[in-house]
Amino acid sequence: MSGGNVSSTGTYKGCLTQCKPNIFTLTTSTKRSVQTSTSCCHSENCNANLTLSVPSVSTFENGVNCPVCENYNNKSQCVGQNDIACTGIEDKCISLMGISIVKKEDNFSIKGCATQSACDLDVDALVPYAGKIYKLTKKPDCTNAGVLGAISSQATFLSAIVGILLLNVLS
Repeated sequence: MSGGNVSSTGTYKGCLTQCKPNIFTLTTSTKRSVQTSTSCCHSENCNANLTLSVPSVSTFENGVNCPVCENYNNKSQCVGQNDIACTGIEDKCISLMGISIVKKEDNFSIKGCATQSACDLDVDALVPYAGKIYKLTKKPDCTNAGVLGAISSQATFLSAIVGILLLNVLS
């Protein structure tokens, strides 16, 4: 599993009782995103020479807007007071909760934009975030609610085109 943000990049290699290959990205601010690739192998020391590549994060806004927040060492879900414009294939609004694999009392709650594959994570899946590895304590909560932003931006775009066409016809 590989993951990172603006200030840290790292690789975690270890043994899991259950492993599910997955590649996903998620973003909680313009300066914090995670690109993760999980691969599984099933023989002794098979991950020693394992090389993973992570997906890149696009800067192209896709019209979806999601609430964002980060909350650490608080058992409650964070509340997104602000929205972020999602980019690339991150077209889902996601909410995650988990505990640190090192210090069980360290927990996190985040909201932001994500790929569908991040929404497919299971309880106990590992997620790198802010320099730590967290184990999810519940399945991700994902919605398409941000798509309303895409629909309204497309409607605004179409209205603008119709307005321009009408100006050209009336001129």
